[in-house]
Amino acid sequence: MRGLLAYSGLATKIRAMSAKLLTEKDFEELVNCPDVPAAFRFLRQTPAYAVALSEMPESDPHREQMEALIETSIYRDFAKIYNFAEPEQEKFLKKYARRYEIKVLKKCLRLAYVGQKPGTEVFRNPAFFVKFTALDPEKLAAADSIPAVVEALRGTGYYEPLHRLEGLTDLELFDYEAILDSYHFQDIWRDKGRIVSKDGVETLTRNYGTRVDMLNLWYIRRARIWYHLSEAETYKIIFPVHYHLRKEEVAALIAAETEEQFAAELAKTRYARNYPELAPDNLEDMYVQIMNKVVRAEARKKPYSVAALFDYLYRKEHQDYRVICAIECIRYGIRGEEALRSISVL
Repeated sequence: MRGLLAYSGLATKIRAMSAKLLTEKDFEELVNCPDVPAAFRFLRQTPAYAVALSEMPESDPHREQMEALIETSIYRDFAKIYNFAEPEQEKFLKKYARRYEIKVLKKCLRLAYVGQKPGTEVFRNPAFFVKFTALDPEKLAAADSIPAVVEALRGTGYYEPLHRLEGLTDLELFDYEAILDSYHFQDIWRDKGRIVSKDGVETLTRNYGTRVDMLNLWYIRRARIWYHLSEAETYKIIFPVHYHLRKEEVAALIAAETEEQFAAELAKTRYARNYPELAPDNLEDMYVQIMNKVVRAEARKKPYSVAALFDYLYRKEHQDYRVICAIECIRYGIRGEEALRSISVL
């Protein structure tokens, strides 16, 4: 009853917002657009993107600008949900907002990695960052190196984990991005009992536990099989959280030196038993499929809980990514069934 009372208004709002999400029929029409301007016109007519794309003139739909507006449309939806939230829900949403901070920080790091300043364009919705984050847009916009980005984060929770990388050699961009993701996941995992109710803890445990397990599988394969990092180096980049992947299974996967050995250890995990099609070369695709299943199941089982918030935000982010990939398909002349296959696994 407490969940019903606390989430009834918000659940109604989320259902109304969900009705505006694109359908598979919409995606079929999108991928069959003859060019990017046609895709722009189609998306601008949909409830999902009419407001976001209204900021761009129809006569000059630059692909990069269109993708940026689509990508940042989640901020508007997040703010709508937050405005309906009660204090307990606000606690979770403020933590979740760090996901969007990290998205921006990764863009800053990618540009700084090649000596470029991100500029203020990276902050497409400055009002969002003023309200929901502690980032300093001006300092980050001027940072043209990795150390400068890290220094711009002094005073935030991101500074210390990134600062610990200082002095290490042979660092890749992936190392910095992995540290940011690890910080976010550990923060949610550590504080879940303080930011949601008892039912909410179960939902966050299942959603974030599954996400961390699947990402760890991908990170381990990437580190050991692709880049031949040592076992010690691999332990540094995975998340120190265990859900259905037991510590001994993680150790065995990290000890694998070949693709065949990794596949043999992967086959012993609960994920391989539940998903027989899981294999080393489809971990990314299976991550999406498994997360979709887990998130939707939680939302159906607990519609008046934090599961509803997580479900909508996850689906909206996933939709935005598929739309951007569809535009890329159009740009490179990939149409119809081939394009649908390309974005169906995302």
